[in-house]
Amino acid sequence: MLCQPCNSDDRLQIVIEGTVNIYHIRDDGSKYFIAMNEGIYLLGDMEFMNPAPCIYFVEAVTPVTVAVLSLKKYRNVLKQDVKFMNLIASTLAAKLGIAANGESVSASLKDRILNHLEDEKIVAKCGKGTYWLL
Repeated sequence: MLCQPCNSDDRLQIVIEGTVNIYHIRDDGSKYFIAMNEGIYLLGDMEFMNPAPCIYFVEAVTPVTVAVLSLKKYRNVLKQDVKFMNLIASTLAAKLGIAANGESVSASLKDRILNHLEDEKIVAKCGKGTYWLL
């Protein structure tokens, strides 16, 4: 486990190789899949900008190679580096894009198909679980 909620993680991790699974456990106990990343991936960018415990589980799916930087030691130096801050902005924007589209990923295949058919005006919802073919 590279990261888990409630653990104070004051380090920046760069996954150099391997695959990690990022997810959240909902209040009802179900696993909410965020992303699966293979190869170079930055962990700790959110905590770098807003020091707080990690809010997601990050689990190695395959053996991983990770470079680790102490944020206690290097945070102030890294904040002065424009190239590094551009990298942080880029990774946070990508994660925001994933989060914005995340709900459709977590919906069941059946719900996604029905939503698509409604959008295309092929079916119309007429009640809970009931659709009319147009």
